[in-house]
Amino acid sequence: MAAGIKLTIILVLMTLVFAAAGGVLAQDPPPDLSDPEVVEEIIKRLKAADDPAQAFAELPPEEQQAVKDYYSDITVTWTEEVRPVSGPSGSDSSGQANRGCDDHVIIGQGRFRQDRAWTLTSTTRWCWDGTQITNPPIFNVWPRVFDDFLSYAGDVLRTESGGVGDLTHTDYIQGEFGLCFILAPCWVIADPIIEKAQHYNGTKWSRIRY
Repeated sequence: MAAGIKLTIILVLMTLVFAAAGGVLAQDPPPDLSDPEVVEEIIKRLKAADDPAQAFAELPPEEQQAVKDYYSDITVTWTEEVRPVSGPSGSDSSGQANRGCDDHVIIGQGRFRQDRAWTLTSTTRWCWDGTQITNPPIFNVWPRVFDDFLSYAGDVLRTESGGVGDLTHTDYIQGEFGLCFILAPCWVIADPIIEKAQHYNGTKWSRIRY
């Protein structure tokens, strides 16, 4: 009788051991966080959560870092153009323009993978007559975001100088984009800088940093 009880106990223990081993073997492997598609699935779950910030806080640290890295892996492109606007215009005897009004426009665009992340547009309207700037320049900045978790964190520095009667008007903007909806304080992912100058003779200069 005692031998039968011992055999039963041994069989139960062996069953438990094999079941536990089978459970370990059946566990899913950890996600490959180097795969952007895996991280995108994590981000989709966060966006679908009732409280994305709380859902982010409950992620394992390695998944939190993967989300930060995904949003920080930005490709930035820039476009620049001068757009003539209505205003005084004319030309000298050689046919070269000697006065006018123009918009100096620079647009920076950040993308992660195939999706737009943000844009920062800096525009300046100025008028000139070949000897000086003739109207007060109008300097504007427009930030935009294209992802639910991104926001414009604000201007780091915004300045301008020069105006009517001067040879040159200059302007400068450094902005910050960040993960502000799931992290406090914001996790800054980009702080682009746009510097521009507009001259008395209708020419312009720019420098862009990221």
